[in-house]
Amino acid sequence: MLVHVSGTQKAAAAAAVPVTVATGIVTNLITNRWSWTLAAALAVLVIFGIALALLPTNPTGQADQRAVNGGKITKSGLKVRGATRVRQTADGNGSGIEDSPIDIQ
Repeated sequence: MLVHVSGTQKAAAAAAVPVTVATGIVTNLITNRWSWTLAAALAVLVIFGIALALLPTNPTGQADQRAVNGGKITKSGLKVRGATRVRQTADGNGSGIEDSPIDIQ
């Protein structure tokens, strides 16, 4: 089964790791010795972390789920928000989609 993940989603996930680590480090430093520089750095990191968390989960407005070479999609629901186009495709001999709900939030 293939599920489409956009480049924006990958970049946000990759950026979240060092932002989280840096936030932890600065938090440890600021509790050890207070400074306005560390407070400003912590505020910037927290705001950046919030911005990453609030990025749309599907900025392209499209969700693709596909089984190839005779594969079958079963009990694999998709959760989408807003005006997202959802496409489920099963390619190959004897493939099909069964009990695969789509939850639009």
